[in-house]
Amino acid sequence: MAGLDDLNPNTPLGLATPTEGDNELRAIKSKVREFAGVEHALDGKHKFPVVAVLPAFGTAGRLVVKTTIGVADELWYDTGTAWVKITSNQDVITYTSSFGLLTHKTANPIDHPDNSITYLKILAGEIRHKHLGGGTSDASIAALVNALNADALHTHSTAGIEDGSITLEKLSVAAISDYTDKNHAMHTKLSLTAGNNIYHSNASETSSLGASYVKVKEIRIGQLVNSNVGFRIKFDIKTNNFNYAAYGRIYKNGVAIGMERNTIPPEGGYVTFSEDFSGINPGDLIQLYVRNADPTLTTYARNFILYVSQNVNDDAIQKTTTTLN
Repeated sequence: MAGLDDLNPNTPLGLATPTEGDNELRAIKSKVREFAGVEHALDGKHKFPVVAVLPAFGTAGRLVVKTTIGVADELWYDTGTAWVKITSNQDVITYTSSFGLLTHKTANPIDHPDNSITYLKILAGEIRHKHLGGGTSDASIAALVNALNADALHTHSTAGIEDGSITLEKLSVAAISDYTDKNHAMHTKLSLTAGNNIYHSNASETSSLGASYVKVKEIRIGQLVNSNVGFRIKFDIKTNNFNYAAYGRIYKNGVAIGMERNTIPPEGGYVTFSEDFSGINPGDLIQLYVRNADPTLTTYARNFILYVSQNVNDDAIQKTTTTLN
């Protein structure tokens, strides 16, 4: 038994032998260690007993931690006449009606209107979605929390889509169709052929060092053209040493499709090359690769331009074709 109540304070007697006194001292030490170890570490720190089954109640104020497989540990309180669970799954619960939210709300009605987030929504385990709208006199945090004029806290305009708001009305098929008809002409995919009208230009200068082919420019064909279209593709190349040739070649999706073109020494400055292609589809990558005859020299490229026979003025169509590098 871990208690000290069975220790006799009147022993050993004055006539006890030294051996009897030694035995009594050892018994007291053992009893004190056993007593303290129930709810204390032996260095003095307090600890709650951890049990799988609650012991008998009857010691008011005692706390124990109850463990259950598959459930978070629970803290229990001995009232003297029963065990009461204080926590469940790490959440504080209302363990007597005198400490409950309902009693608190009844005692403090001015602080907890019936529709407020601070009372009903928390008690029900949910905070309902309410958010502040613009321009209403009640659009304040206090109004939100205390549910004052709750329906006026958030509003949406029912004007056109261009005002920036989204409503169910504006998501209807009729509304979207009407907006599309007013703001964007319905696009028909273009059937393009090689010609002399600029379709897309990648004009900036770039360069590559060495005698191996390196990709220096790339254009992705947009989705608003038909399959199997044609382009005239032009590009300019030069070398930094006119005694050596600069080479350029058109690729599609990483595969060479154009003739190898080169400057002829001792040509100086940029030389323009042109070649017509067909069989190009939406999403294809049209690329320019360059190299130099000498591995120590640099080849420069510019004016990588796609031309078509049609006069394409639709900005939206042209924007779907993009320069990647």
